[in-house]
Amino acid sequence: MSNGSVLSDVIEVNREERLQDFPVSNQSRVALVGNPNVGKSVTFNLLTGKYVIVSNYPGTTVDFSSGTHLIDSSASCEIIDTPGTNSLTPKSEDEQVTRSVLWNNDIDFVIQVADYKNLRRTLSLALEIIEMKFPMLLNLNMEDEALERGIRIDLEKLSGLLGGVNVVATTAVIRKGFSELKAAMKNFVRSETRVDYASDVVEFCSKLEALMPCDFKFKRPAALMLISGDLSVLSAFNEPCREKIKNLIDGCDPQALEKLSASIFSARENFIESVIKQVYVCGQASPARSSFAYRFGLALTGIKFGSAAFIVIITMLYYFVGVFGAGICVDFLEETVFNGYLSPLAINFFKTFSDEANLIYRLFVGEFGLVTMGLTYAVAIVLPIMFTFFFAFSFLEDSGYIPRLTVLSDRIFKHVGLNGKAVLPIILGFGCGTMAVLTTRVLDTKKERLIATIILALGVPCSAQLGVMMGLSAKIAWYATLAVFLTVFMQVVIVGKLSSYLIKGEPSLFIIELPPMRWPQPGNIFKKTYNRVIWYLQEVVPLFLTGTFVLFALSETGLLRTIENLSAPLITGMLGLPQEATFAFLMGFLRRDYGAAGLYTLSEKGLLTPFQIMISLVVITLFIPCVASFFMIIKERGIKVSLMLLVFITPYAFFVGYILRLFMSYCFPWLTYAK
Repeated sequence: MSNGSVLSDVIEVNREERLQDFPVSNQSRVALVGNPNVGKSVTFNLLTGKYVIVSNYPGTTVDFSSGTHLIDSSASCEIIDTPGTNSLTPKSEDEQVTRSVLWNNDIDFVIQVADYKNLRRTLSLALEIIEMKFPMLLNLNMEDEALERGIRIDLEKLSGLLGGVNVVATTAVIRKGFSELKAAMKNFVRSETRVDYASDVVEFCSKLEALMPCDFKFKRPAALMLISGDLSVLSAFNEPCREKIKNLIDGCDPQALEKLSASIFSARENFIESVIKQVYVCGQASPARSSFAYRFGLALTGIKFGSAAFIVIITMLYYFVGVFGAGICVDFLEETVFNGYLSPLAINFFKTFSDEANLIYRLFVGEFGLVTMGLTYAVAIVLPIMFTFFFAFSFLEDSGYIPRLTVLSDRIFKHVGLNGKAVLPIILGFGCGTMAVLTTRVLDTKKERLIATIILALGVPCSAQLGVMMGLSAKIAWYATLAVFLTVFMQVVIVGKLSSYLIKGEPSLFIIELPPMRWPQPGNIFKKTYNRVIWYLQEVVPLFLTGTFVLFALSETGLLRTIENLSAPLITGMLGLPQEATFAFLMGFLRRDYGAAGLYTLSEKGLLTPFQIMISLVVITLFIPCVASFFMIIKERGIKVSLMLLVFITPYAFFVGYILRLFMSYCFPWLTYAK
């Protein structure tokens, strides 16, 4: 066949006719592959017993995780959880990671976790896996939601049309079908089903394959990807091969390549359409549009209702995180637990064998002591804020709200060169900037990832800092607080807009599938919150202690006082703040919440007027990210970009504070000296 079409009915293969079963052994490596938001991570958890964050939005599993699955009492295999991907011809960094795992990690078998409700998207990815000749099985997850919508698939028929690969239906959240899935994992099948591509596609593929290394196992898939415009494939080859392949592609007529690419797409679509027509028992059903959950979820994406709902949710978050977490919980831990019990206990302990002149005494319980400052900040002030934020965020993501927020916010983020997907790292930035920078990988282009990083570094305070800022803003009038946040918001828009113009690159398409709205399961929320808190204790608390130790070292050597004296004219002269505020800004680089907490202490002592609090809030928000976030920016964007951000943001924050000071002094002079 030369026209790139397929037969009206894809040939069905009986179980006995398929090539052969591949048994799993102790040495086997099994990759979980699937589209975003299909329950892949919870499937990984159930198969291995190792928990990863379960989400209702794309991109949660940015890096792959691995665990062990017990085949039987005497054998086990390694399970690798890959990032969610819509295609193995990558358009984003997480999709690139998935293909790299399959190509470079000696994967023996593939389990494709798919959405039972969306067979078309499932088959598109399945064909790419089949073309890579991986023995595989297909797990159609979320069967319960499909049956509720009247969707039924003939699994045996689908298995036959895909060359005999095992097809298992599951509902991961209630473990339905997992015994069948585990039984099917004992043997995998390599499908011999192939799409019948046009003769000119096959001919050009052969030319490309001839230039590839002899030991490369994925020649045909790589050739098809190259024809489709994916030049990232070239990174799999050595320089001579890359050069030859690139010369062959560059020597072709661009329009001819576009026709070949269109022919590949058409052939696959014809294959998928033929399969779909044969396997649906009840036909393809649409969502239950009359259900309250569907109509409510749809309304959340609308401007009027969606914006109103967002304001309500943000208000509830403020009271839960800002008032309950940053207020009630922090006061109890700081005043009752630490100041009332733990810190005096530690001080008395060290007094038994040393005094205030002793270096060890000052290291642990002095002004910059690891206990009196480091643990107090990390556990008493920041931990309750992080816990309440993680709990609230887990509830929202499990409910299905976060993807709807991406749709709603897409209109806003387009103005700064981003799309709705950027809402994920931005929202996470209000939890922890370090984690947020990491999740910028879900954005499709380098331009988008860089713009999002700039916005995170400039104007998104972490939950710990935000909680302290909320307490500080309570000391000024509501309109002054509004002016602070409007000023910060304006800077984010201005800098984001300029970045979208100055940074080269095209914006990506915004395509997202909305999961159904559902009431979150309490067990899952607590489990996710627990694991995120464990992450905080393991990853972030050591940074608090490291930052405290750096402060201690600077103080002991006298360098802290020197830096403070050199910076004081900038703080007092340019911003009009008391000299004591210099120390707060110095601490802000070690931990942004350290800086905010330092300003809060000054306001408690009556050293800051409401006008100065406004200036302080704006500058500390726009100020450079904490050292942990900065190191993550270096890791993700490189040292050159990170230093450029540092050089830009620091003077910019002070410049905005200076302009605000002049504006307020001229327009509202009575606020300048008001107590």
